[in-house]
Amino acid sequence: MKTKQQALDEAGEVFADVLAIASSLTPREAAERAWHPGGPGLDELEQQIRETGICRDA
Repeated sequence: MKTKQQALDEAGEVFADVLAIASSLTPREAAERAWHPGGPGLDELEQQIRETGICRDA
């Protein structure tokens, strides 16, 4: 069984990987990856993502 610290360390690694990927995408590219049927539209997702400032400029 993992310790709490091991689980936190692994979660931190996953979070860092996600940030690295997101920062390499434009907000539109990230929206296209995040979109799914029944969810917000691409334009709405793009705006939400743009507001986070995580993605690179287009």
